[in-house]
Amino acid sequence: MVSAVVGGIKMTKVLMDGGSGINILYKGAFKKLNIKTSKLCPSHSPFHGIIPGRWVMPLGTITLSVMFGD
Repeated sequence: MVSAVVGGIKMTKVLMDGGSGINILYKGAFKKLNIKTSKLCPSHSPFHGIIPGRWVMPLGTITLSVMFGD
């Protein structure tokens, strides 16, 4: 695990997965980052495999700057 600066906020215990085609930021993280859900762009694409046997519709998409290291 490493630390990262996401959206200007230092986050610890960041898990890195170089093989995933999807990056998930849970709703609790939005609260900690002080990002309102109104900033999300609509998403019309469900994804599969997060909850076995079910599809999930995301709240939306967002672009955040992320910095690792100095």
